[in-house]
Parts: sequence; C-alpha cells; structure tokens
Amino acid sequence: MSFYERRGPGFFTIALIGLLGAIIGGVVASIILPPAVAGRLEDEIVREDENENSLSTEKEVQENLNTDVDPEEYQNTAVSQAAREVRPAVVGVTNRAYGWGQAMERGTGSGVIIDSDGLIVTNHHVIENSDEIIVTLDEGESVKAEIIGKDAETDLAVLEIDPTDLEKEKLPSAEFGDSKDLVVGELAIAIGNPLGLAFQQSVTSGVISATDRTVRVGDDYIRLVQTDAAINPGNSGGPLVNALGEVVGINSIKIGESGIEGMGFAIPSNLVIEIVDELVEKGYVERPWIGIAIQEIDKYVAEIFDLPVDYGVYIQEVEPNSPAGNAGIQSGDILTEIDNRKIENLPKLRSIRNDFEVGDQVEATIIRNEEEKTVEMTLESNPYQDIN
Repeated sequence: MSFYERRGPGFFTIALIGLLGAIIGGVVASIILPPAVAGRLEDEIVREDENENSLSTEKEVQENLNTDVDPEEYQNTAVSQAAREVRPAVVGVTNRAYGWGQAMERGTGSGVIIDSDGLIVTNHHVIENSDEIIVTLDEGESVKAEIIGKDAETDLAVLEIDPTDLEKEKLPSAEFGDSKDLVVGELAIAIGNPLGLAFQQSVTSGVISATDRTVRVGDDYIRLVQTDAAINPGNSGGPLVNALGEVVGINSIKIGESGIEGMGFAIPSNLVIEIVDELVEKGYVERPWIGIAIQEIDKYVAEIFDLPVDYGVYIQEVEPNSPAGNAGIQSGDILTEIDNRKIENLPKLRSIRNDFEVGDQVEATIIRNEEEKTVEMTLESNPYQDIN
C-alpha cells in the first residue's frame, strides 16, 4: 500500500462543517421562520377574536330574548287604539216579539251609542216588527229601549235608553267622522256581535274597498261604503271605524253568495247623521210624495202586455188629491221621466224623487195611449210616513 494512502475527513473537519451549518441554518431561520410563525399566531388570534365576538353576539341575543318587552311597543296599533276607543259604546240589540204568552227572541244585532244620554243608532232591519227591544251594554247589563224613529229606505233606526235605569249618569259614546274624507285603501275596523251576544264586540279589520257604491237593496238603491273587513250576521247596526277611532259608517249588509268573501257594506256616516237628526226631530224622514201605486216595466213585462216602452213604471192607481192626481195623471199611464231624468225602474224613481224636497215643482213625462205628454206636478209630504 502507498505511503500516501487516501483517508476520510478527520474529526475536527467534521466538527467545523457542523458548526458552520448550524450558524448558516440559524441565520436562515431568523430570516424566514419568524414571519411564518407570526402569520400562524395572527391567524390563531383572529380566529379567537371571531369566536369571542360570536359568543358575545349569541349572549346579547339570548339576553334580549330573556328581556321583558313592553307590550305597548307592539300591541299599541291603530286597530287596538281604535277598538279601545269605540268598543265600550258598541251594544247588542235584541229584537223580541210576543207569542204564546211570552216574549220570544227574533234575532240579535248591534248598535252604537252616539250620545252619552242614551241615543243609539242601529239598522232598521234589526228592530223591524219588534214588540220589545233589549239593549245589552259591554259590561253585560241589559235594559229595555224605546224606538225614537226608523227609516226602512236607508235601513236606519234610532233607539234610546235611560242611563239611570243602569244606575249610571252617563254612557260611553262614539264620535262620528266625515265619510266624504274616506279614501280607498285606508284602514277600516268593524265592531259588532256576529252570531249573537256570545261573540259580543268582536273586532275585524280590513280596508275601505270603495267609498261610493250604489247597491240595490229590495226596492231601493242605496249608496254605501264598501269594505273587506269581515261583516257577519249580527254585525248589522254596528260601527265601521277609521284609524282615528271615528265612526265612518253603520254596517248594514254583505254579499253572502257562495264563493264571495270580503264584500261588506256600511251606510256612510254623513248620511247617518242626516237621517238620525231627522228621526230624532220627527220620528220619521220626510220625503216628497207623488201618490201613485205602480208596477215596474222591463222587457218581459213590455212584451207580455204589448207596451210601447220597456222601461219606466206602469201606474196602477192614483191617490185622490195627491200630487199625481192634481197633475192629471191617470191609471194606465206610463211614467217615463221626471225633469228629463229617465226612470228605468222603481229604485231609480225613488232615487230621483229623493233628490227633490217637499214643495218642489217638477215636470213629469207620461205615455198615454201611446202618446207622450208632459205635466207639472208639485211634490207634497207623505201623509203615510209609516209606510216606507
């Protein structure tokens, strides 16, 4: 073997290389590792903060859920305010008739006290053909009522009770609003006794659907306020109320055909005020009187009886010394116009008549023996005011 035989690195060489590697590695670590570590630490801190915020939010929500909320903050709505204002003045009106030696209940409707001394407005059909009227107040007390006046044509009646009969000095009363200010879509609240006193002073709400609907009821056309607030049997005579707690109508009818919902009607407050004032003063509503008994004419009647027109009214009888009699109108005549306003049917005749006052002079157009004639007629007060 050669004297200069190859050998591996010595111990000191290996130690020196290791020392240099450690120094270089430390420098690299000092440059590279701290930002990475810092980033990881920062991520951990952010996640910890997020967890703390989440826990804080959940804690706040839980605290809010456990906090007692003042009911006035969510229960003091326009509907609840109006109901509190008017409900005490809404009464039950029970129609009784005598038979078999006792008073029998014919039906129960609603009414509203409009004067603290005891005046009550309700519907004519609620008290129609009654022998006795019982009014039930919101506290459950009942008392007999007197009929002050009634008007079938507008379906209104005024009753009176004596507060002293109930050991009261004054009664709760409601205030009227101005129905001409109503707008479509505004809040409407109906209060009454649907299906009787078991559901006394029920409150329903909706909107004003129309402010001036002409609806045929029996032989009359009545101009009414339309609402989608639920009006059921027993609500008749109760108030329709606005958001201010003012009575803007008296609930009267609804369309109850199958498949039709939300079509109720109320007599507008301005008409109610007018009729009530007259009923309180006279006990009846004074309207112009013509003095004729009539039959409506339509296409079917005109064809059957071979009449010259298919509209107007056929005069069956003329009252002696009546406006029609004094104007020369005879049985068999056909009345077609009053003051150039066409008479399509009986409701239209009544509507035209109601636009005049007692003492007004009008022109009446008639057909007699297929010839048209015009006569002058002076309207008078109806001597049969109880006949509506």
